[in-house]
Amino acid sequence: MLKMWAFNAEESAKPLQYALLCALLSLSFGYDLGQLFVNQQFLNDFFILSGNEGDVILGTFILGLILGFFLGGFLNYGSGRRLCLLCGAALGILSIIASMFAPNLSILLCTQFVIGFAAALFLFSAILYCAEITLPRQRGLACCLPWVLLSGGIFLAVITREINPIHGMPVMALGLCIFNLLLLIIAVLRLPESPRYLASVGQSDRALSVLFRLRLNMSIAARELAGINEGFRQETRGAQFFFQSAAFRYVFWTLICLTLLLHASGLTLVPFALSDLFLLQHDVVRYQSYDLTYGLLKAACAVVFFGTVTAALMADRIGRRVLLCGAALLINLALLLLFLGFLGSTLFFAPLFITLGVLLYIYAATILLVGLLALLLPELSPGRGREFAAICVLITSAVASLFVMQVYYQLVAVLGFTLLFGLCLLCSVLLTLLCLQVVPNTSSASLEGIENRLMEGVPLRSLGRLRDRRDD
Repeated sequence: MLKMWAFNAEESAKPLQYALLCALLSLSFGYDLGQLFVNQQFLNDFFILSGNEGDVILGTFILGLILGFFLGGFLNYGSGRRLCLLCGAALGILSIIASMFAPNLSILLCTQFVIGFAAALFLFSAILYCAEITLPRQRGLACCLPWVLLSGGIFLAVITREINPIHGMPVMALGLCIFNLLLLIIAVLRLPESPRYLASVGQSDRALSVLFRLRLNMSIAARELAGINEGFRQETRGAQFFFQSAAFRYVFWTLICLTLLLHASGLTLVPFALSDLFLLQHDVVRYQSYDLTYGLLKAACAVVFFGTVTAALMADRIGRRVLLCGAALLINLALLLLFLGFLGSTLFFAPLFITLGVLLYIYAATILLVGLLALLLPELSPGRGREFAAICVLITSAVASLFVMQVYYQLVAVLGFTLLFGLCLLCSVLLTLLCLQVVPNTSSASLEGIENRLMEGVPLRSLGRLRDRRDD
């Protein structure tokens, strides 16, 4: 019995080692993004930017994300997960180092565009890679690890704002880049290709070798490969598979609706308006959206970090359905607190309600975002349409964020925060109802088992049934 337990522990740890190595490469991306947040006012003053002109740096980063997500799907389809992961990480490290020495705004914008592109390519590949190499019972933890390290990098940049390159002290940033460069060398030597990608391009022998390396048991590897090959028997993939399969279209539009409703519930709005929410005067036409106090920013980034940690630790313990539906309910509560806080803005309890609402919202929205993009997206998308679904969902999320940034001032000027959060609350209620209706508990269910049930016409809520768990 002790030998069996030791073997199972080693078998489980092997894929997690590669997932952790992949996740550690996201530290530099998080640190660079955190620097933009914590030094926004300094950058505005240094480059003489005023009003919403300061948002051009973050907007350029998001434009890079959109291009990276678009090309990332095609590159993952043709070149595999491993190469895209390594190329995204390498390009990110080089562009982050270049951004430290940007002499003017034009060079900084160019480097941020490249960083956004590299981050998107890396995250796109990590979402697919971590889901495709791990065992079903560990998939939730492995898929959330890149997001945990990404948010950890953001939080690290915020709490070390005095020793960053913008203030003439690039020691921390250079240290992280060197650390990630060493990890990149290790990843080049040790990181295997996704066995599901290898099977999809007809390299079954290599896929079996990688699966044996991951599972440490040839019979388990052969049985898993047989299930993978069964899913790739037909040649139709991507957009062609989307038009042929009604089940895939249903999953696709469900993921798109969840993404849009999450953004309509304030996913970008609340963090973007963080400092404005605490202003006493709400009748000003234009706001300085990044005039954040340091303490408030630290609290928000800490909450984001703990939200990703919660998703990573609880995804496999309580299941996807309980995690996401619980987060959606917390978003409702947070928006209700914000709505009441602004409705009674002259009362003494208003600042308390607003503070609690903001922090609770960021925490719950982080869990829901990670659950949607890192868990449901790769798990519910069939193997033949996984890249296509990821392209559309991730681009939709990035474009929605950019759209909110562009219309934020007009929305606040026309609606005011009270009515705005009332509409967000209505959207969050719809989001909660949709989560309760469609989100399944896919923890401990294999990707192929989920796909087979989906193609058989099983409702989304029932995709992670007990029979599949026994089969795994």
